[in-house]
Amino acid sequence: MQDPAEPVLARPPVITAAPLDVPIVEEACLQYLDEGIYLRERGDMQGALKELRSALEFFPSHPKLIYQLALTLDGMSQERKAVEHWRKLRQLGTGAGNYYELAVQRLKESGNLPPPEEVVYEGEEGKEGRFVVIDVKTERLPGSAQGEVLRIEGRIDRKQPEAADVSKMEIKLHLFDEVNGQRIDRTTALQPVIEWLEQPVDWVEGGERFAFEYRQAPLSPDELLKLGQRKYYGYAVELRYDGSKLQDLVAEPAMLGDLARELPEGQGAPAGGEQMDFSGPGGQPGQPDAVLFPGDRMDR
Repeated sequence: MQDPAEPVLARPPVITAAPLDVPIVEEACLQYLDEGIYLRERGDMQGALKELRSALEFFPSHPKLIYQLALTLDGMSQERKAVEHWRKLRQLGTGAGNYYELAVQRLKESGNLPPPEEVVYEGEEGKEGRFVVIDVKTERLPGSAQGEVLRIEGRIDRKQPEAADVSKMEIKLHLFDEVNGQRIDRTTALQPVIEWLEQPVDWVEGGERFAFEYRQAPLSPDELLKLGQRKYYGYAVELRYDGSKLQDLVAEPAMLGDLARELPEGQGAPAGGEQMDFSGPGGQPGQPDAVLFPGDRMDR
């Protein structure tokens, strides 16, 4: 029988690997991390906090380190400070794997779960907000010989009282690949086509549904050497209306809203269903520019 005076320790959650949870190979960082967990388990919360903060200085956006620090602050009943780190962890998006799910659950339990982030462009005064992109869902389809295939559907709702003109609607699709499990790049997949799921497309009844597909054909050995091993990572959907006035931008994971601005953009697809051009310089597929996963792009 367990002594009633002894604390009952909850079983730690199972953490699976995720794109942003890159291995920590910095020896000093690992020492701080291990010492912090060791001290916390023995009740030295102040000592644990000091060690974990030192570890976080090496990789300020690593989900494992943010998680351990948030957990420690919770154990010290410093909820306000802990919430800051749970929110930071949540903002990393699903690329943080189970750490993201744990952050969402913790914020729900504490009543601190904010509404979904709105990805904002620089120069907010240029955003009209007469339309909004909502209910975006991603479905993985059987690929087999066709390679990797996903279908992405969503809805564009109007916030203006009058009907809209589809000829004035411009949608840019920013699709991203995970490359060799180490970085994020604009996709080399086949060019997507915007499809409107109901006709006519006029917003008379308030909203119109759209869809497009991500199709990454199997790469040849030469293409693998040149482009790397690729798989779907996420999307950003940018909506403009009537002379390129920004209406909305949604992304999953949310950080891709920033990458859609930082990496060179493809050409926008008119809403009527023209193919989009993701060609890079010289007409080659995709973009040569890429970024490391945020977990790799950390300063000491």
